[in-house]
Amino acid sequence: MTEVWCVLRSGGDFTPQHVARLSAQIETHAGVKLHCLTDMPSVVADVANSVIAEPMHFNWPSWWAKIELYLHPGPILYLDLDVTVIGDLRPLMDLATKHNMVMCRGFWGDADPNPLNSTVVGWRGDQTAIPRAFLRDVPGHIERGGQRDAWGDQGFVRSLLGADAVSLWQEEIPGAVRSYKREAFPSKVLPTAIVASHGKPRPWDRGGADEWLRAKGVRV
Repeated sequence: MTEVWCVLRSGGDFTPQHVARLSAQIETHAGVKLHCLTDMPSVVADVANSVIAEPMHFNWPSWWAKIELYLHPGPILYLDLDVTVIGDLRPLMDLATKHNMVMCRGFWGDADPNPLNSTVVGWRGDQTAIPRAFLRDVPGHIERGGQRDAWGDQGFVRSLLGADAVSLWQEEIPGAVRSYKREAFPSKVLPTAIVASHGKPRPWDRGGADEWLRAKGVRV
C-alpha cells in the first residue's frame, strides 16, 4: 500500500502541530497513518501521537531535507505541510504505484522558469539514486539550487531525471491538485483533493486557503 509522508525540519515556519493538522486530514481522506521524516521525532510523536515519526539522518537545510525522503522505497505520496487535504487521496495514492515520479506542474505558469513543483510528489520503487547523487556535492547542489532556473529540490530532481521522466498530477488527474493562489476553483471546489498554498500566506493564516475554504462551506 502507498504510504503518505511529510517532512518537518526544526527551525523553520512549521511545527509538530502542523504535522498533527495534516495527519488528521490524511486519516479522514485516506484512512491511513501519516509518516513524518523529522529531526525531532520524539516531539512529533508526543504532539501528533497517531503519526509514525521517522528520524532524519542528514542535516540538509530547508527544503533540501526532502531529498532524504527518496531513501525510502515507494510507493509513497509526499505532501508539504502547507497543503490542505479536502478530498479523496486514494486516486493519488494509486497513481504513485504506477509512475516512477509524479510532481506538480509549476504553479506560476510561463513566469516560472522551473516547470516542476514538489508540493505533492509520488513515486514507486527505488529512487535512492537521487540522494546518492546529492551526496556527491551537497554544497554545490544547494548553491546551484538557489538559481531560478534550477530552483530547490524539484530543480535538482528535474536535472537528474530529466523533465520527460517526471509525470504531472495536473495531467494524470486533472483538478486533483490546485493552487489556492494561482488557479480558479469550481464553485463547489470539488473534485479537488489537495489545495496547495506553496508559500505565504500559509493556509492557517488570515487570508489563507483554510479561511477561504470555510467560507465556501468546506470542512477543513
